[in-house]
Amino acid sequence: MPLLHPRMRDTDRNQNAARKAMAGLTSYQWEPRGGYPGADNPWAVRCQLCGWEGNRYWSHPRGRNGNPPSPYRHPGCIDADKVRAVIPAYANTQDH
Repeated sequence: MPLLHPRMRDTDRNQNAARKAMAGLTSYQWEPRGGYPGADNPWAVRCQLCGWEGNRYWSHPRGRNGNPPSPYRHPGCIDADKVRAVIPAYANTQDH
């Protein structure tokens, strides 16, 4: 799988952002279905918790201010408590 979406310029900055985004997807159990398109562009992904496939914007599932993203992933996924239980990135968080 390519690191960058074909419309992304192959620059050090874009490569670094793509590596960070790929690692983030992995930690929250999402599987990219194509190269990184940029934070505010739809990215085809697969939910590794239930098999759902669709588009997500990296700016949404990455979380904010050092906090994990919302445990609500998409309609039909496992409930938030189960998400917190199976994804190590939610360990030691209180309200997420």
